[in-house]
Amino acid sequence: MTETRYRLHLSVRGETIVREIVLDSSEPTKDILNWLEDEYAFHANLKKVYLLRADGVEEQIY
Repeated sequence: MTETRYRLHLSVRGETIVREIVLDSSEPTKDILNWLEDEYAFHANLKKVYLLRADGVEEQIY
């Protein structure tokens, strides 16, 4: 596996937050959701999560 950098654009209580994280993972979607839970502890308030791929396709993952 190789490390991959992800740029996350979060909207939390109307405020946009941009964070970059580096993951060395075979399941980045699962690990990003785990990171969100650990970092922000807002799983109960989490409404939607979208993944924007390099080819421009947007996919709802949560």
